[in-house]
Amino acid sequence: MLPLSSLLRTQSAKVLVVDGQDTNRNLLSRILSSLAIEQVCSLVDYHDFKSHFLSFLPDLLVLDFDVPCGSAESIVEWLRLQPQGYLVPIIISGGKQCEGVDRALEKGANDYIRTPFVTAQVAVSINNLMQLSNSNYDAANRERFFDHRLQLSVKALQSEILQRNQVEQELHFQAHHEYHSRLPNRIFLHKVLEGFFTDNNRDLYENKTLAIFHLHQFNEINNTLGHSRADEILVEMALRFSALCQRYVEIIPLQYGLYDQAGPVALLDRTHFTIALKDTQAYRLEEIIEQLLTDSSQPLHYQGMQIETPISVGFASTLVDDDVTSWMRRAHVALEFAEQEKQPWAGYSEKADRYSQKKLTLVADLRNAIACDQGLFLHYQPQFDCRSGKILGVEVLLRWNHPIYGPLPADEIVALAEQTGLIQPLTHWVISHAFSQYQKVLTAGFEITLSINLSTLNLWQNNLLQDIAQQLELYDIPAGQLILEVTETVLLKKPRRSLDFLRCLTALGIRIALDDFGTGFSSLAYLKKMPVSELKIDRSFIQELCYSHEDQVIVETIIAMCKGLGVEVVAEGVEDRATQLKLEALGCDRLQGYFLAKPLLGSDLLLRLASQ
Repeated sequence: MLPLSSLLRTQSAKVLVVDGQDTNRNLLSRILSSLAIEQVCSLVDYHDFKSHFLSFLPDLLVLDFDVPCGSAESIVEWLRLQPQGYLVPIIISGGKQCEGVDRALEKGANDYIRTPFVTAQVAVSINNLMQLSNSNYDAANRERFFDHRLQLSVKALQSEILQRNQVEQELHFQAHHEYHSRLPNRIFLHKVLEGFFTDNNRDLYENKTLAIFHLHQFNEINNTLGHSRADEILVEMALRFSALCQRYVEIIPLQYGLYDQAGPVALLDRTHFTIALKDTQAYRLEEIIEQLLTDSSQPLHYQGMQIETPISVGFASTLVDDDVTSWMRRAHVALEFAEQEKQPWAGYSEKADRYSQKKLTLVADLRNAIACDQGLFLHYQPQFDCRSGKILGVEVLLRWNHPIYGPLPADEIVALAEQTGLIQPLTHWVISHAFSQYQKVLTAGFEITLSINLSTLNLWQNNLLQDIAQQLELYDIPAGQLILEVTETVLLKKPRRSLDFLRCLTALGIRIALDDFGTGFSSLAYLKKMPVSELKIDRSFIQELCYSHEDQVIVETIIAMCKGLGVEVVAEGVEDRATQLKLEALGCDRLQGYFLAKPLLGSDLLLRLASQ
């Protein structure tokens, strides 16, 4: 059989003995020495037990139950509550077993040895408990090892979670912000605006305004200075514009998700800034827009250069049952209108919206009306000889009785056709139907003129001249009886081509009338250039003719000038007898207006001509 010492972890085993009897302590020392346990700490009482235990950290405790100055029972209870002592084996020694010893065993002591000691019994007990200590030690080591591994794993996991959260936050930030300026982007703005339209915040979006600012010529900056410098300039402009917007309490801070302090400005793309404004009176809204335009249009100084970027603005307010997509679309439409009209800013107007749902419906319906000859019809407004009072001619007026929207005026129909590419087939329809009715007038023996308005876009059609010539021949209409009315704006774009077309018309014998005279910027210059045989004074000068000295002077001057040039004068908008008499006195040639005759259907025109 192997000696007891071979069964023990003897090299590092430590035993703490508390016994008031010297003989007991000496005997225990010899027994422990025989077991190759040399690290023994002996105490005579429990006075400083706790400090000795924590400094010595024994593998085995032998506690005398009968020692004064303390209680083995309370020491056992204390030990089992300590992280360093809850696994340490404990032997209770004493002269006799009593209730106190039983309680100590219940509280965690492992064995009881009676005194005086019997060497073999003590050795067996110590050996068994040292094996238990070894097992506890290995288990504790394993536990500490796994605890350490667990702590490392937890720390690694925490670090990974932290890094992942940081990456996710950065990705989320990049997804919702423009890279260079760090301003909220289109996605961010869309989510902020969507918050206005939730059921809980439905009242928040009422009367809000969305404004889009467009930086012009930024592509030129990009192409001239390169992408990197252009990005730096963009950041400078973004920061400046954001700082300007923070001055106004009416501008709504953009808040979404993690970003409670995102600022008031979103960047839709590299050249479009966007802000949202609270319910603001119209005059105050315009003040803010104009001031932002003025301040943000100031030159930007960059690396010794002065960068100037013109800015235009379009804005739109919320409507009943609105949504974000429609709201943003209307703001874009307003911006497009401002740029087309070369205005610094413009609010949304349905009349100027060629993309509205109503217009989409009207476009389809107009195309169908032209193709199927349904819903469109013509009125004819008589023009009277200022001296005899007889009808000398008629002006063709287009009408459309829409099945949903009711009667639509000519200017709305023509604008719709111009914006959607339907002006050519619409013009053909008007000419064809007007000529057909006019043929009946001629057949009835009435030699009057026929005036038809042309759109500026008509003058750029390649086949219009041929179409008019063919229609004149088809209906056997003298070219000299046809008057085509155009406005001064025909020379604003493609002036040479427009003039060539007008001259081709006059070469066929067709007469040209200059409509809305006096409302343009260079009326006299146009009158000199254009082959005009008739001039129509705009109704804005006629309506107050009897009450406005300025209007009277203007009209009198126009009539005198036309007399000198051999151009016939037509006054539009004659609405009372006094105006009629005044124009007669000034020498006007023809009069046209509701006071004299309202626009008539073709059948009614024949009756009116017959009655005179």
